[in-house]
Amino acid sequence: MKKLAPITISKLAEELGEDKRAKQVLLSKQDIEVLRVAAPLWKNAQNQLFNTVGENDMVSILKEWAGVVSLIAPSFGKFF
Repeated sequence: MKKLAPITISKLAEELGEDKRAKQVLLSKQDIEVLRVAAPLWKNAQNQLFNTVGENDMVSILKEWAGVVSLIAPSFGKFF
């Protein structure tokens, strides 16, 4: 569960089971509450950006961001 390493190492989630093919995590009640509060805020931010820049620019921004994430993601493993 390499992609989950930052949240499992920081104790925001706990891996379940030994099967490396499975992607099960255990979230605490506090974690679920954080997600419950954060999800609509994130959605609102995305909608505001979309309404500001329009569909074409939003697609471009998301493609650029995906490129940035793919470049920096390998370095996260060095810190966790």
